Amino acid sequence: MLILISLTIYLVIRHIRQWKQIKVAKITAKKVGIGHLLFEARWHPFITAMLVGIIALLAWPASLSAGRIGRLGISGPSAQLFSLLINGNLKFFNWAGYLLIGLLLGSFIAAKDSQEFRFRNPGLTTVVKSFIGGLFMRIGSGLADGCMLGNTLINTAWFSWQGWVFIPCIIFISWLTSYFTVIRPWQIKS
Repeated sequence: MLILISLTIYLVIRHIRQWKQIKVAKITAKKVGIGHLLFEARWHPFITAMLVGIIALLAWPASLSAGRIGRLGISGPSAQLFSLLINGNLKFFNWAGYLLIGLLLGSFIAAKDSQEFRFRNPGLTTVVKSFIGGLFMRIGSGLADGCMLGNTLINTAWFSWQGWVFIPCIIFISWLTSYFTVIRPWQIKS
C-alpha cells in the first residue's frame, strides 16, 4: 500500500511540474469575470479533482441524513432517477438523484453557454460499439462491486483492495480497448 501511495505522490508532483510546459490552443475570450472562468478558461485537472473530492466527502453526511449508509456514485442515482421517471416512485429518490439531475443540467448549460452544444450522429458502428462497451462496463461494475467513480475515489480513500486493484485494471483495459478500436485501425489505414 505504501508503494502505491508513494507512486501516486511521485506522479502527481511530476504532473504538476510539467503542467505549464504543455502547449494548448487558446481561444479568444468572449466573456469576462465568472463567465470566462466557468466557460472559457482552462482549469487545472487537480482543481476539478479537488471539487469532486469535496462533493464525495459531502456525500457521506448527505447519505446518512437520507437514511442510508452510502457513498458518491452514479449507478445508484441513475436507478433512482429511472425509477422516478418510469414508476413515479419517490420512495428512494434523495440527494443523489438531485445530484444526477444537476450533473445533466449543469453539463447542458455549460455546453450551451460555451457554444459547444450540438446534436451529433456518430453512426451505427459507433453506437453498437458504445452499447457493447456499456454492457461490459456494467458487468465490470457488478464484478467490482461499484462503478468507476466509487472504486477510484471512494474505495482508494478507504484503502480498500478493490479500489487499488480496480485502477490498474481499468487503465489496462482502457488502453487495450483504445489500441484495438482506434490506434490499430488508424495504423492499418496509414
